Amino acid sequence: MISWTSCSDGSCGTQPKTRSGVLATMRTRLRFAIVLCLAVLATATRSTTAGPSSETLAATWSFDSITARSRQLTGLTLSSQRLALDPTAERGQLISAPLSADFEFIALGATWAEGAEPMLEVRVSADGKGWSAWEALPLDADHRPDGHPANGTDLLFTQGRFAQLRLTLTRTPAATAPAVRDLTLTYLDPRRGPAADEAARLSTQSLPGEPPIIARAGWGADESYRFNPDGSERWPREYRLPQKFFLHHTATSNTIPDPAAAVRAVYYYHAVTRGWGDIGYHFVIDQQGRIYEGRAGGEQGRALVVGGHTYGYNYGSAGVATLGNFQETAYPAAAEASLTSLLAARANRYGVHPLEGGFFVDRWWPNNILGHRDAGSEYGPTECPGDGLYYRLPTVRQTTWNKLLTLDPWVSVPSLPNPLVGQQTFGVDASPAVTRIDLHVDGVYWGTDPTRPFSIILTSAGLAPGRHVARVTAYTEAGRSAVQEQSFDVAPPTPTPTATSTPGVPPPPRAHLWLPMLIHSVLPAPIPYPGPATPGANCRELLVNGTMEDDTGWLPSPTTDEPPVFTTERARSGARSLRAGLGPLANRPAWSSARQFVSLPFDATSATLDLWLKPEGASASDRQYLLLLDENGARLRTLLATTDSGDWRLAHYDLRDLIGRRVFIYVGVKNDGQGDSARLYLDDALLLVCQD
Repeated sequence: MISWTSCSDGSCGTQPKTRSGVLATMRTRLRFAIVLCLAVLATATRSTTAGPSSETLAATWSFDSITARSRQLTGLTLSSQRLALDPTAERGQLISAPLSADFEFIALGATWAEGAEPMLEVRVSADGKGWSAWEALPLDADHRPDGHPANGTDLLFTQGRFAQLRLTLTRTPAATAPAVRDLTLTYLDPRRGPAADEAARLSTQSLPGEPPIIARAGWGADESYRFNPDGSERWPREYRLPQKFFLHHTATSNTIPDPAAAVRAVYYYHAVTRGWGDIGYHFVIDQQGRIYEGRAGGEQGRALVVGGHTYGYNYGSAGVATLGNFQETAYPAAAEASLTSLLAARANRYGVHPLEGGFFVDRWWPNNILGHRDAGSEYGPTECPGDGLYYRLPTVRQTTWNKLLTLDPWVSVPSLPNPLVGQQTFGVDASPAVTRIDLHVDGVYWGTDPTRPFSIILTSAGLAPGRHVARVTAYTEAGRSAVQEQSFDVAPPTPTPTATSTPGVPPPPRAHLWLPMLIHSVLPAPIPYPGPATPGANCRELLVNGTMEDDTGWLPSPTTDEPPVFTTERARSGARSLRAGLGPLANRPAWSSARQFVSLPFDATSATLDLWLKPEGASASDRQYLLLLDENGARLRTLLATTDSGDWRLAHYDLRDLIGRRVFIYVGVKNDGQGDSARLYLDDALLLVCQD
């Protein structure tokens, strides 16, 4: 057994070492050599170039080491790896004896198995005689992947060979009997690896306008940390298109000698000590403006690998952290220049407008570039990313936008059906600087859409049978443009027998979809709709696939992690309905939502929405909801917000106050993972606008 030294008041003894930093280092070297090739092949990172070798020395002081011969234990009871506040005490404190490390460390972090979040402070010494001031170990404030507990602190960068821990538990209304179990203190030395300047030589530029980014191989990431012994990933990769950027600071020292070593320390602490399997941030920036690649996995298409930086909001967001603590320090100009260039390139790619906001996960956000404190924390307010950066966010957003305007735009048109039958609407995605799109079919101008979210409407009426080409051109105010073409077929008409009219029985009405664009085509004029509207009124049906009998019209929301489905599980009429939420036999924490975009014409005199809803399975904090959102994702009206289960019910809404606006019909379900799985079925939806 290897032992280590703990000195108190000049007397030294030995304590069992639960984990040897030296042996861990030897194992790291072997794992690194064996697993690196597999890891690089399995990971969609920017660079597959092998970087300089590195190793991180790591060891822990166990619960027994921390509590043995403690200098002070007041108001706390110690038993079975557990510290608990005495029943009669309002506050208790433990001060450990000085703890001796095997090697000089530059970073410390604490973890525990379960219990209340304690207040933890450390002080360090080079020789066990002269001590630094006490410094708080910063609580992780939800810098973690979804599904992982808040059972640790962030790293504190401080250098020494000895450390002392001070733990305080306080009774509060939320913690009436605070306790903590299996507390450990990890110390790290990641300096055996490439320095920041050396790492920068392996930088790559993956996007136009993006500053060079130091690849994982460049800063010395040991990819073996990401894998289980059987070769499987400890944190399997998932991908989402980012809708928000969350900015962080690491709350560490502002005088880190080697930023690349600090990145390696954060990586080891997240991946191994905290057990996540990788670093939580997508990008890390040092105070000199160098950018380091974070979470492994890169992109699939334009979707980014899901990180672990803002608990509850990791799916559909990107996390960028800057090394340092900017609560009382100005944010460095070099870091800000790199940050805004990075954000501009990524916002352009992901379609995120730097000066706007929108609905995300569970609420409307006024901005798309956010500080971590904007998301809050279940453990109280967080200072992240520090006042020095947070109060510069308006400038950061504007500078990001100015840089984005200098980049080439893009436009994305979905695959068109073959053949095209009748009239259909297709959403068009484009970079944030695009202000209008033009549609040409076979070189003939068909129309312009000057308002986001963009869409094109195609109709087979007037087109000859055969192959046709739709060309969409996107323009920015700066005169830049992007073009994409898609081909589609029009089938020959199918002959039908001549109908024989029956005296006194009118022919069935034809539904007409009002066009939000200027379309160059021959379309029938709106005709009277004899349904629930006033007899004789001239009415138009706006929803596509309100019967849910085909796969058109309703699209999954960009941030949903459980796509809605058309299903035969329930149907109010016909064979199918639309289901948001999880199936009856599945349950986990998840968001599921679908939406359809409609434009309510200015010349309408009435607008009504009628639909049938069937909520099922909701319990605890599950939520089923039906919303109206504006074209930017801001909530206009909550039509339904319930936790319910029952039979089909008809819902009727008067939308006259929204005439002339473009809106999303938004149906969604939040599952908390407890009890039954919540779901909401939608069928027989009808949105009518009428004219006098």
